[in-house]
Amino acid sequence: MESRPAEHVLLEEALGRPGRLISRDPFGAGVIAGFEVDDDGTTLTYFVDTSGEDVPEETGLVLRSGDALQARVWLHPADPRLPTLPVAAFGESAARLLERFGIAGTFESEIVAYRPGKRAVLRLRGEEAEHFLKIVPPGVTEHIASLHSALAKAGVPVPRIPRWAPQGCMLIEQAKGLAGPKAALSLAPDALLQAVDVVRLGLERAEITGAARPALGSRIDWYAARLAQVSPERAGLAMALRDAVHARRRDVTLPVVVHGDLHLGQLFFTDDVVTGLIDVDTAGVGDRDEDSAAFIGHARTSALLTEAAGRSEAALALHVLADVASERWLDGPHSRSLTAAHLIAHALSAIEQGAGDRADRMLDEASSLVHVAPKAASAG
Repeated sequence: MESRPAEHVLLEEALGRPGRLISRDPFGAGVIAGFEVDDDGTTLTYFVDTSGEDVPEETGLVLRSGDALQARVWLHPADPRLPTLPVAAFGESAARLLERFGIAGTFESEIVAYRPGKRAVLRLRGEEAEHFLKIVPPGVTEHIASLHSALAKAGVPVPRIPRWAPQGCMLIEQAKGLAGPKAALSLAPDALLQAVDVVRLGLERAEITGAARPALGSRIDWYAARLAQVSPERAGLAMALRDAVHARRRDVTLPVVVHGDLHLGQLFFTDDVVTGLIDVDTAGVGDRDEDSAAFIGHARTSALLTEAAGRSEAALALHVLADVASERWLDGPHSRSLTAAHLIAHALSAIEQGAGDRADRMLDEASSLVHVAPKAASAG
């Protein structure tokens, strides 16, 4: 029987009522979990942060056990690490932000992408034009702008950043082309993956020296422990998978510039060419196989989610893409172990959202990649 994650309990302690888990992102030593909470006929979104990481300023409730910090709880969009987000999230104040960039007018603001504590993208619609704002933590804006510049010089099709402010706000052009998940339905898998490989070679040419986002495989102990905690009946399998991933991972001997979080949602296509690569905040020097693993894990997860939604044709296309990408990119124990780690992370998210059957399919694939017998491990 699956146990409730600690974030559920902490949310109830803070608000006095339960919530429905809608997202979970690893952060620091913990997670930032999002919940929908019913409140007098409306639905509010709260986030519970168990990372233990410092914030510039508190914007919500702080839960402590004695002197120890347990969690922060805030009401969206008051993200304590993205202080510009509450300003940009509302049309009138967002218009004042645009005025600082020399753009005047009245705008309606819409959050189109959000990773708590990390970044948000907002679409500002006006009568004559629309603009996109990217909100990031203060202090990293210049670094992200320099990443875009270096990648563009290497021929990588990243959106242009015409203006930015050190407070964590960037004016960013819209990516061109058809979004990756839709392109997967119209492009042959080999053609799509060949286009992705062209972009990956462009990444490798970029003059970037900073490290990419830490590889997910390096957090396999955390994912396995949490999987065992929230799903005790899968604890044996979680530990067996952890050990198998450790046994097959190797140190990166030839690091290259990678995206750091590569998947279909980051890509835009025109015909069989990638014409947009977004969210390159995570880019830097790292393990090329990590991008392969992230892409395959996300494609498989998207296929299973699409399948659950009853969209069988789209699900089949995504399953085939994941299969072809595996044949193309997984060339040894290391790349397979990293892919298994990504599948374990996605499986954990599915379990926390009550989708045990979907999680088991991911765990079965992870087991196959690292040669673990699922039934035997689960009984251990």
